[in-house]
Amino acid sequence: MTQNNPLENLQNAGDYTGIEKRIKEVEVSLPATDATKITGRFFYLDFKNREPNQEVFVDYIFKKIDRYCIPRKVRNQAKKKYSETDDESVLTDLHDQAIKLFAFTNSKRGAHLGEPAELIAFIVLEAFLGAPQIASKMYMKTSTSMPVHGADAIHMRYHRETDCLDLIWGEAKLYDDLNNGLAKAVESIKSFISIDSKTGEKPQNRDIEIIKDYPDVDDEAMQQAICDYFDPYSDRAGNVRHIYTCLVGYDESLYRNLIGATDEEVEEYFRNKYIEKAVKTYNSFSGKVENAGLSEMQFVLILLPFKDINKLRDDFQSKLRVNPND
Repeated sequence: MTQNNPLENLQNAGDYTGIEKRIKEVEVSLPATDATKITGRFFYLDFKNREPNQEVFVDYIFKKIDRYCIPRKVRNQAKKKYSETDDESVLTDLHDQAIKLFAFTNSKRGAHLGEPAELIAFIVLEAFLGAPQIASKMYMKTSTSMPVHGADAIHMRYHRETDCLDLIWGEAKLYDDLNNGLAKAVESIKSFISIDSKTGEKPQNRDIEIIKDYPDVDDEAMQQAICDYFDPYSDRAGNVRHIYTCLVGYDESLYRNLIGATDEEVEEYFRNKYIEKAVKTYNSFSGKVENAGLSEMQFVLILLPFKDINKLRDDFQSKLRVNPND
């Protein structure tokens, strides 16, 4: 067992105190299968007035946009300058920069301006999987020389007992139809690990270079520790486990026919029905992974049902307050 790996001190980019009042997780007993290596994490929004509190959720994720878009070093420099000058414009400028980065990158990729899928994945991976973001791709994508394709999220999780590094690749989809979202997530992962006909290399390899060259860490010691895992001459070489997470947000029909007189009764009814659906969805996802020839890879399926995906996008876009044509 290796001692004093700097990655032991790697922390989440954000503070997620109170997230349990916005997102809840339900335990689901999944069928054992030898065909795939898939686990599942199943979430839903907190209830208020007998329906999912989507408005509060949108407000919560929007407040995390700075942590998602701006690298640690840039944020730390801004906080230091604020402590020295007491000039609040330092922090407001940082927030404005995050909003513009978010809008610019989505527009550049042809995505809907108010598409918060990747932001949601960032929050879930940090808050619930304990995997800090390791590359602030949103910040780097403003460069014309930086590829905009690749994983939606790049996170890490260090295991001191084994000196092993989990490299967590995140794919995030928001679709009206759950089945379409699952299919697109698997399709994206397959493209990510396959050779691109235009570049002649795997997008995953480009992202690994980003991790090595531009890691979102606090100091050079952490950066060197990460590079050790990809250095063929290092003792840590290859001690990396690749995990592919697929977060799918979708329109949940269960919300249209909830039964119960109180929030507690409604939530209990929803949880029971949602558990049944989660098992069926897991089986469907497992089949798609197997059909895509990805059974040997380790997946985490993450579900998050919404009452209205389009309203989620619209509400988030209204908070951005940015014209995509600017």
